[in-house]
Amino acid sequence: MSVLSLMGLTSFSALANPSQGEASKEAPKKETILLANKSEATPTGLTLTYSQALSTYKPFSAKRSAKAAVSAGTGELKIGYVIAMKGSKPDGMFGPVSASFDKGLNVELGPGVISAGLGLSFASYGDDEDDFETSSTMIVISPRATYHLDLLQNENLDLYGGLAFNYGIFSYSFEYTGNDPDLKKFYGDVDESDTDSELAILAGATYYFTEKFGGFLEVSSSDWNRASLGVAIKF
Repeated sequence: MSVLSLMGLTSFSALANPSQGEASKEAPKKETILLANKSEATPTGLTLTYSQALSTYKPFSAKRSAKAAVSAGTGELKIGYVIAMKGSKPDGMFGPVSASFDKGLNVELGPGVISAGLGLSFASYGDDEDDFETSSTMIVISPRATYHLDLLQNENLDLYGGLAFNYGIFSYSFEYTGNDPDLKKFYGDVDESDTDSELAILAGATYYFTEKFGGFLEVSSSDWNRASLGVAIKF
């Protein structure tokens, strides 16, 4: 059958059944969605209207990022006061006070993020009694690495744990300030310094009351800082 004959039959069919022609205009246009590895439509092909296809086809839809108080690129500054050390603090001791800064790295490891940072602690003690004057200072420098766990997916709560290498610098001085020359010669003056180091495990929690400001509690196996409490600022 020729093309002209087919066109004629199609026109005659439309004139003979005008209602059928109007119905075909009102019916939603449909498109057969072909399988990627098929060149022809198959009986099992999925048929959708254009509006349905446009509403469901999202080739570049991004995965929703999980909520987290700390993520890659987040900076945290913590300033605290050491509330517990190994043994007891002597009366009149200042500190230790502590400060640390951690930066979230762009490293994916399970449900959390790794941070690297540096901590610093300082304490001093002085006594002047009964013609004896003593003073001592402690400075601890602590490179640290922490892992911030995000199982709760909470934008306000940050739970973390890690390791710190603590390098301590200590100085001590003693002086007899009385007027007895014999005691002055016996005691003499002492001015000494020493260093020590340790590897400590730490764990802590930070709760952000606002987007940038919060409070933290951190515990550690360190002899010089068993527990510290303070404020946290996020950048």
